[in-house]
Amino acid sequence: PVGHWAKVAHGKSVMKPALPKSDPSTVVLNPTDHRVDALRSTVAEPAIPTPAVTVRRDIAELSAIAASTHSVLSKGKPDKYGFVRSGSSQAFSCVLSSSTINRAALVLDAIERTLPEAGIKLIRDRDAKRITLEAEGERMTFSLVEGYARTEHVTVDPKYHWKSRDYSYQFNGSLKLILAADFYGRRTWSDGVRARLEDKIGTFVVGIVEAARRVRAEREAREEQRRKWEEEAR
Repeated sequence: PVGHWAKVAHGKSVMKPALPKSDPSTVVLNPTDHRVDALRSTVAEPAIPTPAVTVRRDIAELSAIAASTHSVLSKGKPDKYGFVRSGSSQAFSCVLSSSTINRAALVLDAIERTLPEAGIKLIRDRDAKRITLEAEGERMTFSLVEGYARTEHVTVDPKYHWKSRDYSYQFNGSLKLILAADFYGRRTWSDGVRARLEDKIGTFVVGIVEAARRVRAEREAREEQRRKWEEEAR
């Protein structure tokens, strides 16, 4: 009744009525009635064959965008930490050291030549100033980066004892491809103990198509969940 919780708050005794008896019943909760599986699909997607990949050895034969990327990286001046960068509507996104530019260009050339075999388009997005991948109607980007170790250097001011920190970077020559898209799944391919990145370009291309399918499936699942919530609200 009114005033019950005010009395409880002031430590006064109150009568607690018993709950009424109820008939025995069974409640069954079916998750499929309340949740949309992020990867549910009513149509089975065809398998994606891994394309054959040929990695050239001569940078004089690079494809158009790979050649443009090589030119940008070769002419670029390393920053104070040793990083050389590229990325625009004319060049792939890369963050490397000068020592891996040629190898990176050959990897990018192999990717550029292999993408059409999987129906993937390369788009020079001038508005976003980047190279965009389009697979099965979905768009995403990727970058090529080199691994490194970072060392911290601490300097103490002799007069005021202020501490300042600086860093140095030691590049290890290991390359990694990073796929940028809104989905749950594999996003990176890199040099490993048993295989170099050049041996994984085929699976990277397949991964782009799989990522596009997951992006679409997860978006459709979110839209279906949103429609369900709106219907429940109505």
